[in-house]
Amino acid sequence: MVYKGAVVEVKENYIVVFTNDCKYNRLKKKRDVKIGKEIIFIEDDIIKEKNNYYKRVGTIAAAVILLISILFSQIGTNIFENTNAYAVISLDINPSLEFRIDSNKRVKSIEVLNEDGKDIIDDTMINKDIQDVIRLCIDNAIDKRYITEENNIILISNVYLQNKDDSKKTDNEVGINIQEEIIEEMEKDKAIQDREISILYIESNKETLKEANKNKITVGKYEVYKTLSQNNKNISIDEVKESKVSEIVKENVSLMKEEKIKIKELKKVEEKKKEIKEIIDNTNSKKENLIRKEKEENKNSKNKKNDNKKNDNKKNDNKKNDNKKNDDESKVKSNEKSQKKIISQLM
Repeated sequence: MVYKGAVVEVKENYIVVFTNDCKYNRLKKKRDVKIGKEIIFIEDDIIKEKNNYYKRVGTIAAAVILLISILFSQIGTNIFENTNAYAVISLDINPSLEFRIDSNKRVKSIEVLNEDGKDIIDDTMINKDIQDVIRLCIDNAIDKRYITEENNIILISNVYLQNKDDSKKTDNEVGINIQEEIIEEMEKDKAIQDREISILYIESNKETLKEANKNKITVGKYEVYKTLSQNNKNISIDEVKESKVSEIVKENVSLMKEEKIKIKELKKVEEKKKEIKEIIDNTNSKKENLIRKEKEENKNSKNKKNDNKKNDNKKNDNKKNDNKKNDDESKVKSNEKSQKKIISQLM
């Protein structure tokens, strides 16, 4: 589990932090920090206290702050942030993480599901937009070589815990928006642009999240486990939990055909340029073919018109000839008739 708090005391070997849930914790001092700085930390950073001094002080401070909170709430101001999560977003590469976000898609808490997860988070991620945090985690995973040419598949999943009352969008529509925003943010990142990365995206639900939490696995990987176990009863949750997403997919290619798993390929900039060039070349080629076809059609049309004209002329000539012939025949007949008449008169 990842915690957040403000530094209230700095000693040579340790620091004291007052957390968001009104507790004091002594932490191992790893670097120079100043009083008042907000940091995030994990369970392993906490020095276990044998005496109850900080607990007693913490209890008193919590009571005072609670009183102030009640007073402020009476005049319509709440000095504490609402920590109720709106949704859970999980990220698996191996490292595995889960983020709880509010209705504005800002990260309120981070849960580390394995040791590798600690390497790709930092204390700047709380209160940032989820798409920025996912991008930063992937950048860190690239730097720490958790993402390589061989291990280049990422699994992202989301579960909605509440309905957003002031929105007409369904959970599914909001989910699509988050998915698109995460991918859009990743596509802008130069470090990611230099990689060829595949993203698997799964919509999940509260029931699956509960089961995943019981088994200490991300909701995304639990969805993968449920899908694989339908056809392979021998597969175990631990096997899925410990495996890299790339290994799982390569060993179970059928996953890529699952309807509920959406796939997005992020390609290298060079490949994108190549694809764009091919599209342009294809478009130009199609355009040239159309122009050529048009010319041929125009030529054929012109030839047809000429042929039609010739045929019309020929028909007219034939008609004229027929008329002339008929006239000649009429004249001959008329002459014959006249001759006969003259002969008849002479006799």
